[in-house]
Amino acid sequence: MGLISAPEAAVQLRVSRTRIQQRIQDGSLPARKVGRQWVIDQADLREIAHHTDPGRPLSRASAGALIAVAADVADHLSPWAKSRARARLAQLLEEAPHERDLDDFAVLMLRTLGHRAARALYRASPLDLAGLRDDARMHLSGLSSPKAQMSALDVVEGYSRAGDRDALVRDHLLVPASADRANVVLHVVDEAVDPERYKDIDLVIAADLAEHPGPRERARAQELLAERAQRRGA
Repeated sequence: MGLISAPEAAVQLRVSRTRIQQRIQDGSLPARKVGRQWVIDQADLREIAHHTDPGRPLSRASAGALIAVAADVADHLSPWAKSRARARLAQLLEEAPHERDLDDFAVLMLRTLGHRAARALYRASPLDLAGLRDDARMHLSGLSSPKAQMSALDVVEGYSRAGDRDALVRDHLLVPASADRANVVLHVVDEAVDPERYKDIDLVIAADLAEHPGPRERARAQELLAERAQRRGA
């Protein structure tokens, strides 16, 4: 399955990089040094993930409630659920913008919003990306959102309903792809969820960007949360 770095392992397990280093040192996570950095076999990481509950991420319902509160479309929530979601949003905006390590920041975002949708990676012909971007069933977010300020014309990222997924794959000739080859990132939400509500929400765009491995994307995600926290405190 290949080797990954310690920071990448931390994100996958939804723990801090310090915790990964501790596990390497105590021998509970097999690793070896390549040059100056530790690397972990993906098979060993899968074994660790199977036997532990490292991150305890929010459920899809809780993540959805948090997003609804952030988008100010939470009238369907009970008073208790709305209050809980507001408290979680406040905590995230207190912690995330000040996390100094971008990998640990990504872990925090995954714990909080990793279950907001099912993430699927595809490869499309570069000539077909414009049509996918204009498809009404594809609600652009992440790298494809103007708020991301990424200018990623060679990638399309967005949300769609589960019922539209197969049609999008068929109509745009999408092929499942690995992370290093994918140029389409599809976040699939339940049929009962309107993916339009995920569009242009800074919290959602930040969560999308944090799932990309590049420091530029994660730094921008952190900036978006800092801007949101600043507006909240103004």
